Amino acid sequence: MTSTSRKLGRVVIVTAAILLVLAVLNQFSNEMTWEIGDFAIAGVLVFGAGLAIVISNKITRTPAGRAAAIAAIVLALLLIWAELAVDILSKTLVSH
Repeated sequence: MTSTSRKLGRVVIVTAAILLVLAVLNQFSNEMTWEIGDFAIAGVLVFGAGLAIVISNKITRTPAGRAAAIAAIVLALLLIWAELAVDILSKTLVSH
């Protein structure tokens, strides 16, 4: 098994673990009412972020470059997640 295959395997495992935690929380929380589409979107977002981190680590050479790339990817993930969850951007950009 190649190094890239192992890294992608880790991304799949971490994505599945995050979705499993979210599924358990969904069962026991009244505030969280996710449907299958919500889990699919979360899976795509988390897997895509993990894949982007693997790719950025192959491309960037310096530790500072890798840290900046990872920070940008995580920030983008969090902003997209927040926007999908509560429309944070559209509420702040649209003034009434």
